[in-house]
Amino acid sequence: MLLALRQKRPAVGDLRSLAIVALGVVIGFPLLTALALQHITSAHSIVFIGLLPHSGFAVPAVCNVTRIAWETSFERLAEILQASVGAPG
Repeated sequence: MLLALRQKRPAVGDLRSLAIVALGVVIGFPLLTALALQHITSAHSIVFIGLLPHSGFAVPAVCNVTRIAWETSFERLAEILQASVGAPG
């Protein structure tokens, strides 16, 4: 992908951080999701997984305190909660 987009290779110092993130995404998230699904229904897990992007967006919004970030964050949260109301459960 870096070649297709003609981007620079990551610096050597960044490779450790990239490897940690890759392990978390490829192994950690699916493994922990599977463990959690042993204790909750899949309908409830959809709400939590739907909230993940919101939390990932809300933290920088809190740190930067920009109005547009807050508005977008709460719009997405409202969409997630509205969709989850109709979920069986």
